[in-house]
Amino acid sequence: MRQPRSHAHVGTSSPELIDIHRIVAGDGLLNATVCFNATQGSVISMQVSGLQMATGWHGNTTLHSGAEECLAASAGCCTATLLGLGSMRLANYEESTLRARVGFADGSQSEWVQYMSKIIPAPFATPSLVRKLYHVPEHVVGGKAANNSVAVLEFDAQYYSPGDMAAFAELYNVPILPKGITVMGPNIAAHCDNATTSSAECGESTLDIQWVLAVAPRVHTIFWSVPKGFLLSWFAEVANMTSVPLVVSISYGEPELDLGASALRRLEAEFMKLASRGVTVISTSGDLGASDGESCVSRLSADYPSTSRWTTSLGASQLIRTSMGGADVDNAACSVPAGSGFTTGGMFSAVFQRPWWQHQMVEHYLMTAQDLPGPSAFNHSGRAYNDVATLGSNIPIVLARDVHITGGTSASGPIFAALVALWNDELMSQGHPPLGFLNPLLYRAALRAPRSFRGLLQGNNRCTEPGYNGTNGNGTCCEMGFAAGLRTARWNPLGGLGAPIWDRLFDFMQHGPHPPPRNGTRL
Repeated sequence: MRQPRSHAHVGTSSPELIDIHRIVAGDGLLNATVCFNATQGSVISMQVSGLQMATGWHGNTTLHSGAEECLAASAGCCTATLLGLGSMRLANYEESTLRARVGFADGSQSEWVQYMSKIIPAPFATPSLVRKLYHVPEHVVGGKAANNSVAVLEFDAQYYSPGDMAAFAELYNVPILPKGITVMGPNIAAHCDNATTSSAECGESTLDIQWVLAVAPRVHTIFWSVPKGFLLSWFAEVANMTSVPLVVSISYGEPELDLGASALRRLEAEFMKLASRGVTVISTSGDLGASDGESCVSRLSADYPSTSRWTTSLGASQLIRTSMGGADVDNAACSVPAGSGFTTGGMFSAVFQRPWWQHQMVEHYLMTAQDLPGPSAFNHSGRAYNDVATLGSNIPIVLARDVHITGGTSASGPIFAALVALWNDELMSQGHPPLGFLNPLLYRAALRAPRSFRGLLQGNNRCTEPGYNGTNGNGTCCEMGFAAGLRTARWNPLGGLGAPIWDRLFDFMQHGPHPPPRNGTRL
């Protein structure tokens, strides 16, 4: 089995002459990562220019080889920061454009290259913003139930720094416990404190651990690092454990096509065992759209373990403003055409049939959705994902003691895992068992208490991530994919049932049909 893919928004590419593939825009700031691959000699300068027509904002910066280590080479990547000219400030939610060019040692310059997708600046997330977005009461922080726990699962030799965690907690006033994190497996924190190695070796894991604690700061959290292999290696560890964390967040995945049906069925049996043990497993659907990063082909590709019938699959949402001066809400799916810089996954399994608990919602989608891919492009009767969505765009982390803005479904996963851990904490403190396998309850709540979710109304997932399988903003944008809209707000592949409203779902768990038993069997 090849190494799994992280679902953090990282932007990898084999650039043309100029490839603009990483944009962060919000709260007055625009950062652009621009890669170059020149055949005519060394690049010694880079000019990046941005424009926002609605406000008149104009940002321009020039990088030079004497001050930037990324230049004086024929290939590389540089990050440019645009703050604007004078007192004009880049406004949130107003469409912006960006272009770049490079200069060579002989004095010549390349042509301007335009970023092909629109840029929509949006506020940077904070723990308080996210908790308010999902209606988590201020007093609900965890710590009531002694046996409650949540884990973030890491592969690919990903580590985290306790120093970065402490800096994040101080910056955002997160009341974590001094010894609130247990480490299982290797964790070389020094790699995260080194600015040279921190992004590659600690970016994914830092996002996971910081944001599960940002939302559920007093829940006992496990940083679970698997030294080699992927899911089967992890399951080998699980098999030897008498107690497993109650919630596990997985921000990694592989295309079903790469794993093969035999391996998938073996893995599925292991996930079923975890569900029978009362463990909630959160998976994320990736940042490469409905094709899971494949080029435009006649049949779309699904991502595992999001296609598992025993995991809860997360899509990524982004903030939009409902009206002029209105509240910020996350009922748009993250997608390159919508300006977020990556595209949430969401599809149908080619291997596993649709489970009973989602049949009604998914059938309604298939009957009402417009512009569906053709019948041969996906398995209409397959396990459909995503199940829910949470915020995945403009997510800050502290890495090597600096603030970085990142995102992806890798942010959505730990945020939702934390929400589940808080439900468990409240339920267990009242004598109820933990939630365990969650999906039947979520779909039942969507049918009987629909205001428990905020449906995703905008976006499509026809594109991959810029720079992954294409250049300059559009990645590979294909004709086939799925869309969110008013007609399909109850469920769609991009965001599933939508964003969970914590307090309304908790009320349903306590008082709705089939409330949890006290000291009895799990839901």
